[in-house]
Amino acid sequence: MFYVKSPFKKREEKTFKIDRIGDYADISYNFALDEYTSASGLGISLFPILYEGNVKTADIFKFGADTMAIGTDNAIYKVVNNHANIINNATFIKKPEVIGFMDGELKLIATDGNTSILIEGNKTNLIKMPDIKNLSAYKGMIFGSRDNILYFSNVLKPEFWKGEGNYLDFIELQNMGKVMNILPYVYVMYVFCERGIARIDAYGGKEGFSVDYLEVPFNKYNKDTAKSCGEIIMFSADNSLYKLKDLKVTETQSTINNRFIDFIDSSSAYFGGNYYVTCRITDTYPKNAIICYNVKSEKAYLMKCGKVKLTKENYVINTDTNLVGKIERSATCFCNKNVGYWKSLPLNLACNGKKVLYDVYVNCLKDVTLSVSNGKQKKTFRIKNDVRKAKIDMVGQYFTLEIKSDASSFIDSIEFVYGV
Repeated sequence: MFYVKSPFKKREEKTFKIDRIGDYADISYNFALDEYTSASGLGISLFPILYEGNVKTADIFKFGADTMAIGTDNAIYKVVNNHANIINNATFIKKPEVIGFMDGELKLIATDGNTSILIEGNKTNLIKMPDIKNLSAYKGMIFGSRDNILYFSNVLKPEFWKGEGNYLDFIELQNMGKVMNILPYVYVMYVFCERGIARIDAYGGKEGFSVDYLEVPFNKYNKDTAKSCGEIIMFSADNSLYKLKDLKVTETQSTINNRFIDFIDSSSAYFGGNYYVTCRITDTYPKNAIICYNVKSEKAYLMKCGKVKLTKENYVINTDTNLVGKIERSATCFCNKNVGYWKSLPLNLACNGKKVLYDVYVNCLKDVTLSVSNGKQKKTFRIKNDVRKAKIDMVGQYFTLEIKSDASSFIDSIEFVYGV
């Protein structure tokens, strides 16, 4: 391989190096943003579920060792060898919300606000319960919410509820807006509201609750993003990722915070040491993506995908097609090939005024396509991972780079050689 001699008279050479591409990203996906992370190279492989008739998957969850699904017909199914078998008398008018709990044996409550059932082994019984959302099991009780009020069932018999209407047992939370999620954690329960977080401890059955309100550094919590992640709780608020540990809420140091994403209709999951949360890349044409955040290393990876919902374990549902997939090592996302893309912010290379950009070195694991623009002119090069150099010879004050890869990849660093 050879290069054409530069037409520019050589000036005093200077260098500028980018070690973390996330710090300089305008838009990026399917590239590690900080440094190499175990999430790099993830994709979504298909997990087909077969139903009778024209039914698809609306949701999927685990019930003990069993994989369960909610169909687009609002019925509950047990999935065995990729075949969906309907549960007797478990069909609803609206998509039901479900919660499992232990009462001597594993039981499941499902409700759509009008009809509520209790599933015990092969038995299904109608039960009576209030119209509440955000169901959660904690210390032998079922909790749910309506607006800013928590309602809870009888202790140790959570299929039973005391009274009706205004006579239900309840806890009213103050000055935080509506309850969005309820998350049991070790011996306490955290309640995530629109504008804050409450910590609740039931120390004497339903007769003794303590409620503490945490100090929070955010304005708006994003619904369905709180997940227990080992020693911490992860969630998103405003346009950042946050963690909760020892009653202290702090913003993570991820380069993805407050950048080119927002959290619209988000969902989340935790497995394999990674916290996953769906987001939207706020480009000219918004794109849907999943943030993979390694809790231990605190490194982030953004995986572009269709509009998806994260469920229990590593299952994912495409909400446009209702296809089910699993997050794992894969070069595809629902059979579409993963393509890495990174676009830089305008770079002045730490030097004001015009300059001549001679060369760009891209230290990468795989072959990439590099484009360089000065706002008036654009050049494109194919960079081999063993050569890594492109001769640019372009004059400008600011330069914008675009890097594309045929698959999810990792860029260790980018180095510029220029003259002033």
